[in-house]
Amino acid sequence: MAKTQKLESNSGDFKMKPKIFLSHNKNDKEFIKQLADALRPARIDVWFDDWEIPPGASLRAKIFEEGIPACDLFFVYLTENSINSSWVKQELDAAFVTELENKGGFLALYVDKDDSRDQLPLDLRSRRIPDINADNFSESLLELVALAWETFSKKQVNRVQDNTRIEMLELEKKVLEKELEIEKLKSEKKEDYTAIIQALSEKEFVYQGNTTSLDNFFYSQRFLFTQSMEIGNFNEIMRSRIPNDYSDQEKFIEDILPILVIQNLIQVTGGDVILTELGKKVLIELEKIYGNNIE
Repeated sequence: MAKTQKLESNSGDFKMKPKIFLSHNKNDKEFIKQLADALRPARIDVWFDDWEIPPGASLRAKIFEEGIPACDLFFVYLTENSINSSWVKQELDAAFVTELENKGGFLALYVDKDDSRDQLPLDLRSRRIPDINADNFSESLLELVALAWETFSKKQVNRVQDNTRIEMLELEKKVLEKELEIEKLKSEKKEDYTAIIQALSEKEFVYQGNTTSLDNFFYSQRFLFTQSMEIGNFNEIMRSRIPNDYSDQEKFIEDILPILVIQNLIQVTGGDVILTELGKKVLIELEKIYGNNIE
């Protein structure tokens, strides 16, 4: 039993059968009760005001606040008893119909006879208003049942479509969030480049009579670093480019170049010195800083 109750509570506003709101004058109550009883075998629930609306309650408020969420079809029975009522005269007009339909309701106007239809305002007479009475009860009942199920089916389809749209919007939101995460990661990666460049810039030495930094030197020798070559040849070339006033060329190689390896800008693989992907990206960042300002 608990499992069944949980299933029902999670189903939201999903219903397995249509529900009709039956609006009528109290003098037509017996006929409407007969109609309500006849609709139930067709698996249609009814909102019968004698059962649902307490005395003194506003019919319009019940329709818009409770009826629309619960019902699929709004049946209004217009007879000599109801046509001249204040509710029909003051509230059942084109504005009411428009508001009802904009909020997801569907209005089904019925009369008891042709004379009743002729007494309706022009804006209502422009609508299709069939009659239902004791003489054509069975035939009109079948039409009303078909209309109720058609309206119910359309609302269910619209509900599914709305849910699908919501799911699509949620997916689009998630995609956007992932894209923002990617951009954030890219930004954080760029900050990592800045941190690496900062670490290189803090390693200074005298080069050609001027104080320079390792990031400056790495960029100025970029054409050498972008060439994959055997480590012996690399060291030989590097010695020829080491500042003459650096006290110990070997110490330069042992002291300065390992920093590039530690920062994963270059690596020695299979005896060859290779510029890493990170090294290429750092050179791109250095290009933005130095451009052609280094000889």
